[in-house]
Amino acid sequence: MSCLQSWPEPIVRVQALSESGIQEIPDRFIKRPADRPCLMESTTQDNNIPLIDLENLKSSKESVRSETMKLIFQACCDWGFFQVVNHGVSHDLMAKTRGVWREFFHLPLEEKQKFANSPITYEGYGSRLGVEKGGKLDWSDYFFLHFLPEPLRDEKKWPNLPISCRKIVAEYGQEVVKLCERILKILSLNLGLNEDYLHHKFGGDNERGACLRANFYPKCPQPDLTLGLSSHSDPGGMTLLLPDIDAAGLQVRRGNNWLTVKPVPNAFIVNIGDQIQVLSNAMYKSVEHRVIVNSAKERVSLAFFYNPGGDKLIKPADELVTEDRPALYFPTTFNKEDQKSPSLENDQNQQKENDISKAMKEGRKNNKKKKTKKMPKILFKPAQGSSKRKKLADSIAKQNEFSKQAIEESLLSPVNNDKILQQDQGAEINNNESTTKGNELDTEDEQQIQNNHRQNNSQKDRIKENENLEQHCCDSNSSTVPTEIRNQPGLQLVVDLYGNKEDGNNPILEDDNTVSLQVVDQSYIHKEMRKENLDTQNQNEEQQQTTRRGRRDTRKSGKRNRNKTQPSLRRSQKEDITPNCSND
Repeated sequence: MSCLQSWPEPIVRVQALSESGIQEIPDRFIKRPADRPCLMESTTQDNNIPLIDLENLKSSKESVRSETMKLIFQACCDWGFFQVVNHGVSHDLMAKTRGVWREFFHLPLEEKQKFANSPITYEGYGSRLGVEKGGKLDWSDYFFLHFLPEPLRDEKKWPNLPISCRKIVAEYGQEVVKLCERILKILSLNLGLNEDYLHHKFGGDNERGACLRANFYPKCPQPDLTLGLSSHSDPGGMTLLLPDIDAAGLQVRRGNNWLTVKPVPNAFIVNIGDQIQVLSNAMYKSVEHRVIVNSAKERVSLAFFYNPGGDKLIKPADELVTEDRPALYFPTTFNKEDQKSPSLENDQNQQKENDISKAMKEGRKNNKKKKTKKMPKILFKPAQGSSKRKKLADSIAKQNEFSKQAIEESLLSPVNNDKILQQDQGAEINNNESTTKGNELDTEDEQQIQNNHRQNNSQKDRIKENENLEQHCCDSNSSTVPTEIRNQPGLQLVVDLYGNKEDGNNPILEDDNTVSLQVVDQSYIHKEMRKENLDTQNQNEEQQQTTRRGRRDTRKSGKRNRNKTQPSLRRSQKEDITPNCSND
């Protein structure tokens, strides 16, 4: 609850405003156009929330009992609301309790002010929910009291007028608690759980919570501009609402529309709360609802909130968590959740169905990640250079949530990529040097033979390393593979720096290289790696032949040029040198 000791603004009693004869409501009560009510009422049973006859659960026919249980289950899953009749609570007691609260709200304001509440506990007589300064207000007054657990119940804080109020409210509370216990058993069984599962999760007889809020909705001169209670879902476990049978007021969200509930005489409206939605892993729905007002009649309704104990851990039932339906909520306690949105002080308009759908999608996505998160056996082709190796490790880690350090180690240790890199660079340097010398030098056969010999040795070493790579990659128990990778079961992946650039799923690295992660068969790996070795060998042989031809052509052209140009150059050099010699 709020830590404020007093309300941030002077409290305006809505009933006093209504009885003052105003023709226009104050701006503080005017809702945004998107939040204003639709005043159309449902007139047929087909448009109403499901109606359940609990007497059918005592039928001697199994089919009748089974059908009734099924109707309750469907109502919890599809609507989050249903009405119950033949519930066991005395109709006379229901009428008396509603009557004494109506009498209380018609007492002089001075008498009601003796029980004025504060935002510390909300217990007592109040006219606003939430403590936001300057926030929009609802067109209602209320009285809030604690019933369970026993230490929180203080009947001295309950109204002493009418005289019978405390006695009737206590009796009513006891009967409604019994009905709540009965309904919780039905909800547990319909989930395939033990019948006492929800009762136990609520804290049992000693820790469960219960409180009552008596709502008074005065006549409103502009009912199309305001609400008796803003849209919300109940943050508790379950709510039993005793509505006013003379005028409809409750509206339930149904898709993108609001359905006005037509109350059935002597029926309770059962409302699934957020905590049961969590415990059922969203099989049961806590649905958004609100209250409208009218200009002709005042209304009185009693909302009995049946909640888990404040410190009880609330999380999806283990039996309801599967791979297809993962846990959609983190464990929490009702106290922590209650601090975010105490009772009906929730000023946010959340669409529960969208939240559930989003959570389900996230749950499936996380579930898929869990499946691929196991470190697979990884087959690495040589990574070119430390910078590209780091980019490669980053890319794989992002895609698969593997350990970046383990991937970098694997890029180094299995095939000693640095050694291969040095050989690649050495061969390239030798090629460049040989080509340059072939253009600049006259005839250096010995140098050419040495260069060709180094190239051949380097090529053989590279082919041998690739063969070792192929053999190593297929050996999942290789001691050079880091333990984090070797000990984890999973798929085999090929990390390819030369992947298909047209694959839009592959992250592009520098020099238009790509990283492709493919699930492949070992025989395919053998064939592909052999093909690469052969292609690389053929390409190198062609390059060597081209280089030799180029050098032979260069040497031939060089000899022809020397035959034409060298004599004249030598004569000129002699002429330049001779005078210097004579002077000496």
